[in-house]
Amino acid sequence: MSSMLTHYTVELILRFYHKALLMVSIDLFTAEQFHSQLI
Repeated sequence: MSSMLTHYTVELILRFYHKALLMVSIDLFTAEQFHSQLI
């Protein structure tokens, strides 16, 4: 039971981290596109 809970928690954290990483990379890409359009 405890190991299953730990596994679930780790999966949840990894999923959240992946989503945050994806959003940050998209933000950086959008900022670069916007910056290149300004010049």
